[in-house]
Formats: sequence, C-alpha cells, structure tokens
Amino acid sequence: MTSSQNAKFKISLTAKRLFQAIRNGLPATKRHIYALRRETQELKSAVELLGKANAPEKANVPKIEPIEHIDQLEGFLKAAHAVECGLPIVRIGGPGDGGYLIPDDLCGIEACFSPGVSNVYDFELDLAERNIKSFMADASVKSIPEINPLLAFESTFIGVVDEPNFKSLDTWVGMNAPEAHNLILQMDIEGSEFDAICGASRSTLKKFRIMAIEFHDMEKLLTPDGFRLINLTFKKILNDFSVVHIHPNNCCGSVKNGIYEIPRVMEFTFLRNDRFVNDSKLLKRITAYPHPLDAPNVPAYADFSLPPCWYPRA
Repeated sequence: MTSSQNAKFKISLTAKRLFQAIRNGLPATKRHIYALRRETQELKSAVELLGKANAPEKANVPKIEPIEHIDQLEGFLKAAHAVECGLPIVRIGGPGDGGYLIPDDLCGIEACFSPGVSNVYDFELDLAERNIKSFMADASVKSIPEINPLLAFESTFIGVVDEPNFKSLDTWVGMNAPEAHNLILQMDIEGSEFDAICGASRSTLKKFRIMAIEFHDMEKLLTPDGFRLINLTFKKILNDFSVVHIHPNNCCGSVKNGIYEIPRVMEFTFLRNDRFVNDSKLLKRITAYPHPLDAPNVPAYADFSLPPCWYPRA
C-alpha cells in the first residue's frame, strides 16, 4: 500500500468511527468528549499525511519552537526512563489494544482494578485464568456479559472526586478491597487518568503493586501548562514506583519539536519500588524498544518505536 493509499484508508476509517459515534448520539460525558477528540485528531493526522503523500519531495526540516521549560522537560524525561526490574516481562491481554506488558510478579496479587473497559476486557480475562479477580468500571456501558465470575463490573467513571456517575480511586478501592496491599491497576480512561491519579491519596496508590496506565495528550509536555499537569501526575506516581516499560500507542502519531518527539498516547507500566529484585532498578536503564512482546494497538496503522529522546543520553 502506498503512503497515499494508506492515508486515504486512515481518513475513511477514522471518519467512519467519528461520524458513527456522533450519529449514535453519545452522551456528553467527559470520557466521550475525550474519545471524540481523539478520533478527530486521528482524522486530522490522516488528512495531513495525505497532503504529505501527494506533495512534491522536499528537504525534511523539523520545525523548532522555543520550549520555555526545557530544563524541566529534560528532568521529566530522565525520571521517566524505563529501568530493568530483575523480573521477566509478560504480556497480559490480547495482541492489540487492551493488552499490556507487565512484570511477571503476579503471585500474591489480590485483585485488579480496571477503569475504562468499554467492550474490551482481554486483560481481565487473562488475569481470571490466573484466578485473579478484576473490578471493572466504565459508565459508557451499562453492563458487560456475564462471562466469568471473577469479573465484577460497575457502570461508573473514575475521576478526581465522588459525584453522580463518578467515583474517586480512593472510594472505589476502599469499597472493594479496603485491606489489600498487592493490587494491579490497569487504566485507560481517555485523558481522565490525570484527574484520577492526582485525586488519589498516596496510601491508595501504594496498594497497587503494578500499574499499567495509558496516558493521553502527552504532546502537551511541550507546553508549559500541559507539562505542569503531566509532571505533577508522574511525580506522584514516581514517589513509590518506577517505570519498567513504555509503549507508544500507534493510534495518533507523535508531535516533534527539535530533538523532542512525544507520542500523543503512551502506555506506561510501573512497578512499586519494594518489588525490585536486588535493587536492580539502580543498575540498568532500558535502552532499546520495542520489547519482543510489544504489538501495535491499531494493526491497520503503521507502528513506530519509542523516540530517542525517551532513552538515557550519554
């Protein structure tokens, strides 16, 4: 398939999903707003790609805009480097969207909390085969099929505070696993992850042994206001966790500014620091991706590797 044909295919696919969602009259919840915005961004990216495919060849000169907070951005990228945890990495869930790479540290896991499931729950079903119960939440669907007794579903969103159709992470975990201290968090809530993490107490976050979170709008790291929110969220997590895996979602491309390239949507896996083997996190940073078990989230789209700025520099 030529680049022009590929771009036309993306336009057709994303436009179809976007217009279908609008035609179905989805309620104007925050989750749906984020979902529609992502579809719109994909459509915009596909149109731009089509224009590039049909344009005459010219020198590829990257656009460079001043970054006011460049020192802080460098500090963030250094803190977010993935490190070896001394444990094997396994894939839980299917081969596409909804599957995550996590450390093989599942013995003793008491439950998984999984906000943002829609109609994809391969991750939770995989855990159920290991006799791990999953608490699932998503107000964009009213129910899920009763396919496994270890899947417990609640039609609610997870956000910063308790309000109609929303629960905070503190409340949700406290209701279902108040005494637990070895949980998994698998979160994909279309941009609301920043609210959920910032609104959670440190004690609640420390109940999770492993966290696999999809972060949206990561390109806002390049703007001062966006950087503040993303940095605050990661600093809160990195108080007690370290990054052990990063995977850019190929759904939405990336934004470049000089040497910095930020995928718009990224999956991060965190491991609580007390679970590292022999202080291995102090020994070796990961310098090559993709992992052999990584797979594109959207098989119809071209995949891409983690950009160089996310690796340690000499």
